[in-house]
Amino acid sequence: MAAEDERTDAASPGATDAPAPPAGVLDDLATAVTAAGTLLGALARLARAELRLAWRGVRLAVWALLTTVLLLLFLLLTLVILLIWLLLHVTGSLGAGLALTALVLLLALFGARALLRLGLRWLSLPGTRAEVRAALQSLIGKRDPP
Repeated sequence: MAAEDERTDAASPGATDAPAPPAGVLDDLATAVTAAGTLLGALARLARAELRLAWRGVRLAVWALLTTVLLLLFLLLTLVILLIWLLLHVTGSLGAGLALTALVLLLALFGARALLRLGLRWLSLPGTRAEVRAALQSLIGKRDPP
C-alpha cells in the first residue's frame, strides 16, 4: 500500500513543484511594498508643498517687480519735473525749459536704444530689423531677390 501511495503522490500534479516560500519572505515583501508606498506618498506631499511654495514665490516676485516698476516710473516723472523746473529757472522761459527737457529726454532715449542694441549683440540676438529679417529668411530658406 505504501507503494500505491507513492505512485498517487508522484502522479498528482503539483506534488513535484517547487516548495512554498517561507512565511517570513512574504511578510518581508509586504513590508517593503508598504514602505515603498509610504515613501512615494511622502515624496508626493513634499513635491506638492514645494510647488505651492514656488508658486507663492513667483506671485510675490511678480508683485514686487510691478511695485518696483511703478515706483521707478514715479521717480522718473519726479526727476523730469525737477529737470523742467531747473531748466525753466536757467533759461527764464517755460517754452525753452520744456524744449531743453525734451532734448535731454531724446538724448536719453537714443542712449537707451544704443545700450539695448549692445546688449542684444552681447546676447547674440538680432539688434536691427535687417538682422531679424535675415535671421527669419535663413530659417525659412528664402533669399532676397537681387
